[in-house]
Amino acid sequence: MDKKSYRKKVKEERDRLDKSIKEKYDEKLKNDLLSLPEIQKAETVFAYLNFGSEISTMPIIKELLQQGKRVFIPWINQEKKIMELTELRDPLKELQPGYYGILEMKEEFLNLYHGEIDVVLTPGLVFDENYYRIGYGGGFYDKYFSGINYEPFKIAMAYSFQVVEELPREEFDQQIDAILTEKGLSRR
Repeated sequence: MDKKSYRKKVKEERDRLDKSIKEKYDEKLKNDLLSLPEIQKAETVFAYLNFGSEISTMPIIKELLQQGKRVFIPWINQEKKIMELTELRDPLKELQPGYYGILEMKEEFLNLYHGEIDVVLTPGLVFDENYYRIGYGGGFYDKYFSGINYEPFKIAMAYSFQVVEELPREEFDQQIDAILTEKGLSRR
């Protein structure tokens, strides 16, 4: 199966997930993620803002902020076609729908950050047992990972049906360090 087929198949399956089961899984994933030592000792976390049927990240972001951690979110620089990081302090005040309708920072609160990050919550549609991922096709996270000169802890949250044995990959695809599903954590 090619990347496009994997994207379509898994997105359809995720979209069909029963709402009450999704809520139960999302709560479990939030609690399991927040209990990880890498999260507990992290000072900086780069988190995506979910959209559609993705695992809900806003409760995680709010909890991280309450714990006093610095939270950064993606900002898509349309001119350069790259993803940059901006610090989020107040989700209720600072966010608006942006690229693909995904929440992003309002211009007046944009605060670009080029420092190191301890943990990156990495989105994706499909993951494999070799810790590669298929995202939505923009390549933003692979470009980001290949452009930094430090090693954050890169973790993805997914429903177990989003993890397959092996995905097709290209030379620019970047591995992540761990995958957390409702069934548990696996590490590279």
